[in-house]
Amino acid sequence: MADMHPKRIDPIWKPGEVLKTPIGEVILERQLGVGKSGYSHLARLNDRFVIAKRMHDEPTPFYTFHDNKCALEYRAYIRLKRAGVPMPALLHLNPKADYLIKEYVAGMDGLEAVARGFVTNDVISELIALSDACRERKINLDWFPANFVLLDSPSGVRDSMLTMPAVRHCEHTVPDAVERPVLGLSGSGHRSHPGLSFSHPDAPHGHPDVPRSHPERSEGSMFSNKQLLVYIDYEINEYSDEWSFEQWGVWYWANREGVARFLETGDSSAINDPPDSGKPIKAHQEVVQRWLET
Repeated sequence: MADMHPKRIDPIWKPGEVLKTPIGEVILERQLGVGKSGYSHLARLNDRFVIAKRMHDEPTPFYTFHDNKCALEYRAYIRLKRAGVPMPALLHLNPKADYLIKEYVAGMDGLEAVARGFVTNDVISELIALSDACRERKINLDWFPANFVLLDSPSGVRDSMLTMPAVRHCEHTVPDAVERPVLGLSGSGHRSHPGLSFSHPDAPHGHPDVPRSHPERSEGSMFSNKQLLVYIDYEINEYSDEWSFEQWGVWYWANREGVARFLETGDSSAINDPPDSGKPIKAHQEVVQRWLET
């Protein structure tokens, strides 16, 4: 895998810029992170934080996009929702302008949780349950810890205006695993989604929905209100054992020392072997074995 800190370019959006959308004015606060598909920005919508993600066209040597990135994320969102994966609600989608708006999840970035030793048996049990459910539906999530948030309360996803978050909404990727979803955004294949507004020439106009005061729950969610984790990235890949949680993701969750060094230095050799491979260092084998056996 290439460097997990892609080359930065000047962000298209600037702090203070206002996005005028059917759900209201979205005021950009600051950039939080960048992944293979886009830049994530903290923003305000009325009285709450949201995440505004602007897609970029930076080349990614280890991952190929076969469609408009907004369309791909929307299709993944539908499948994730149907699978019962806890995630932030998608509030607005504008494929023509290459951005989306989704709920902000209050909590601790998964990488920070690993580095600070907050990965409990309950967290791992929840990840394994999520992995089992996704395997049944023949999909993998991107199990890298940065794609999850450890909730700051047991009540699940919620709006937050308490503090200015420091969390990085960044992305890690599985190379050569390309999602080819089944739903379309435009034309006769388009399907409207409750609670979501579109800005797209082929999408319904005058959509009456506004952002919900309470986040939506995924259909058939596998977790109660005591859930610990939320998957914050709208990405799925067709299932393969190689990139499953048990054979790939768990090693990052177990590598506390390596993740701490990666966060401090950005050196991917602390978590990958070899550094540019996207293959985790398989340290702490006894810990991983115990997690998977229980």
